[in-house]
Amino acid sequence: MGTVREVPEGVLVEIGSATACFPNRRCLPDGASLDIALDSPGRDDALRRVLLAGSAGERRTMGMRQQHGREAQLVDPSSPTPDCDGLIANSSDFALVALAADCVPIALAQGQSVAVVHAGWRGLAAGVIQRSLEVLGLNSGGGPVSAAVGPSARVCCYEVSPEVVDALGPHASAEGRMVDTGKTAAAILSAAGVVDLTVMDACTICGSPERYFSFRTEGSDAGRQGVVAWLNR
Repeated sequence: MGTVREVPEGVLVEIGSATACFPNRRCLPDGASLDIALDSPGRDDALRRVLLAGSAGERRTMGMRQQHGREAQLVDPSSPTPDCDGLIANSSDFALVALAADCVPIALAQGQSVAVVHAGWRGLAAGVIQRSLEVLGLNSGGGPVSAAVGPSARVCCYEVSPEVVDALGPHASAEGRMVDTGKTAAAILSAAGVVDLTVMDACTICGSPERYFSFRTEGSDAGRQGVVAWLNR
């Protein structure tokens, strides 16, 4: 399990050769928002604060236009916002960003490569974690993988249709129609051989309204938290 440290901006987790920050929505003492949604007017400042909290220094932040699919790509500096749900870098020049507001934000590290993953139930069912691990391995040269799974919709609150439970397959963590997306993601990672695994036990729906954005409770007005991850220099 990675080293976990809470800071005002969120939770920092050391995973292998990388650091991941799972930011929260709390306003800081000066009133600044930590909404990192693509259209948030405070996004750039929020990401800067996250990097400062993790002692990351100056990095180029790279995000995704998330599709709820399984596509995973290596960072291309000429395409700063690709259409995918997994993003991989093998340079410490970048800080990778995945957004979430009930979906599962995940950070992965292997060798000198780092990845972030956005995994809603559709992505979990489609294999976005497995595909991200595949692309990560192709670019890292192999070796053990470390992973951190952030806050998401949990079994206490996330009711879905039977078809969704079926679509999630054998790794689904469910009680009837209530699904735990974080534990489902963790089960997929474990089945793929990831041993160094940190799972944050927090529900974005009921856990703390002042701490987490939630699409289920706020609808289309919800902001975004997620994960920001970078290779340590």
